[in-house]
Amino acid sequence: MRVHSVHRRPGSVRRLGVALLAVTALAAACGGDDGGEEEAADTTVTTEVTETTVVTEVVTEPTVEAEEEVAFDPEGELRIGLGLVSNTSATVLDPIALPSPATPIQYLLYDTLLRAQMNGSFEPGLASAAEVVDPSTISIELNEGILFSDGTPLDAEAVKFSIERNKNSGNTGAFAAEMQAIQDIVVESPTSLTITFSSPVAGVFFTLLSRGETLIVSPTAVQSGVDLNATPIGAGPFVLESFTPEGSMRLVKNPDYFQADDIRLAAVEYVHTNPQDPQAVVNALSSGAIDAADILSEDQVAALAGTDLETQVEASNSTLLWGQICKANPPLSDVRVRQALNFGIDRDAMNELLFQGRSEPQWGFWRQDHPFHNPEMTDFFAHDPEKARALLAEAGYPDGIRVTTFVSPGVSQRGAEILQQQWAEIGVELDIAVATNIVQEFFVDKQREMYFFPLGRSGLDKVTRNLVPGSIGNVCEWNDPELNAIVDQLRALPQSADNPETVELWHQLEELALTEAMNIFGVFGTVANAWNPERIGGAEFIPNFQGAPNLDVRDAYIVP
Repeated sequence: MRVHSVHRRPGSVRRLGVALLAVTALAAACGGDDGGEEEAADTTVTTEVTETTVVTEVVTEPTVEAEEEVAFDPEGELRIGLGLVSNTSATVLDPIALPSPATPIQYLLYDTLLRAQMNGSFEPGLASAAEVVDPSTISIELNEGILFSDGTPLDAEAVKFSIERNKNSGNTGAFAAEMQAIQDIVVESPTSLTITFSSPVAGVFFTLLSRGETLIVSPTAVQSGVDLNATPIGAGPFVLESFTPEGSMRLVKNPDYFQADDIRLAAVEYVHTNPQDPQAVVNALSSGAIDAADILSEDQVAALAGTDLETQVEASNSTLLWGQICKANPPLSDVRVRQALNFGIDRDAMNELLFQGRSEPQWGFWRQDHPFHNPEMTDFFAHDPEKARALLAEAGYPDGIRVTTFVSPGVSQRGAEILQQQWAEIGVELDIAVATNIVQEFFVDKQREMYFFPLGRSGLDKVTRNLVPGSIGNVCEWNDPELNAIVDQLRALPQSADNPETVELWHQLEELALTEAMNIFGVFGTVANAWNPERIGGAEFIPNFQGAPNLDVRDAYIVP
């Protein structure tokens, strides 16, 4: 007999109080009215105008609203398919040892100061509030009474210890470059601290409060020599029970979690599905071996057609199928050649062939319905073979050119093959090779001029990791002072569509990137999820570090 339980879910939101400092006297930096599921709030916005700044502060007042009753199985265990390959971010659990940015697994073990939402907003997490005081300062207020799973308190000193530990690790693979801009962390009380930066990066660092850069570990555990990879000691909703590489990872509910009443699962088990075998996920879902899987390909979604599984497929602002290029040498060092290559792409045809028309062309870094997209750049590189050939001739290549590219199996290779056919019409021969170690072969050794692939990046990372000096993603160290200056201004501002200055700077950045043809702009990719609705209730999604949706385990439950 299955045991049933009733859980009361708050039917309203708790909004994150944020004070945002504008950089001019006439522009208000408006904070977002961010939604959560903790408690209700009436929001009053107050504005203080001084001689040099305009400060907008969101003030929250609790109210009482009706609660929703949800029946669930309190012993329910959720099974999620994932590639549990050793030494990947799915299996490395100490934040400073991660080979790449943290995954939702680490979020379940440690929780995060803030919790990112798919709409770009943030909810309170371990922190009850966070505030961008000015472009070089963030203040944080923690929830009271939080304990690590070893029973020690998570306080402001623990936050300071952990963030400094992450910074001092020098782990550029897992942590954003803005970590190195931390100048000081001052603890004002057990629940209050302030982070200051050596440069104005507070706006973009604010987003890192929801990511692996600011995961908080137990100082007592670290100082006593606990191996956090084997025994992660955090303050998250789950604790590690067992892990077998390429087998399974089982997390069980943390009874001492400060919001334990909100967690409706007894356990979550990640089951290994071979990432090199796309059919493995399809088989596991179809057979019921797993209940859900994230970040599926179009082919995997098609293979699930006709089953009782529910799938979600949508175009993504954070998946860019494009050509990352080395612009240091001819012919790609010539802007006219790069423009010609972009004019030579029929993006509508590419969208239909690869994504059944569910995506859209890239006219910059954001989809056309996003406020950060510059509408004046829509159709900027509309397919025009005649113009492409004229630009090549003007650049001194009337007989065409040869371009070499790496690809990876799947949509990367198929997209490049479409590109190969389209560019042949403008006199461009595209030589395609499948990479065996793309990081070494392309990003380090630069053995080819281009890598055509679906890049997964969210927010300002789309630019800083690919077009600004200092990142391995910026092939051949492209250095555009005008672009760098715009990025520096954006780093200081909240990445909010409510902030007119942020929107205007993104518009400038898109215009510059397209005008200079800094990349080969293709189409936005799609992201897909699948789950068994007969077993899983509360199917909501949160973004991973790339902005792709992952099932939110905190909200999910097993249907009784």
